[in-house]
Amino acid sequence: MSDAEFDANLDMLMRQVHPESRPDFTPGLRIALGDGAERVFLCASPYFALERWTSAGPLRRSFATAQILSNVGAPVRVRSGDWEGELGRAQTLLLPASCGEAEITGPADVLFGCLPDLDRDVRAPLLEAGYSRRHIAALGAGS
Repeated sequence: MSDAEFDANLDMLMRQVHPESRPDFTPGLRIALGDGAERVFLCASPYFALERWTSAGPLRRSFATAQILSNVGAPVRVRSGDWEGELGRAQTLLLPASCGEAEITGPADVLFGCLPDLDRDVRAPLLEAGYSRRHIAALGAGS
């Protein structure tokens, strides 16, 4: 490639850069669960939702779709369906929808990822907590 072609390609590339179109950062939408526990919606779309749950004590989560549970804190005990065991830091567990519930012995700092029903799993709890549709939409496309 000649210097002229390189310069022309670089010029075309730079015309496509729009730094002002970056999305705004959002730290997530928080819902207090009681006893110091917190649920933070980090992102949500029709294809994936991610939440961070923290608690000094036990956590219980009911679900209707498969969940990906990742531990970002100290090791925790997890019970779901007939299975019980320890989930170490940076370990991930797939919870089938048929389990329907997970109990986590805290202190806990975990991520739940899933294919959500946006109305049931995202919009309803956030609207009930007082968030506007505009704030909910900021979590991702289709929210």
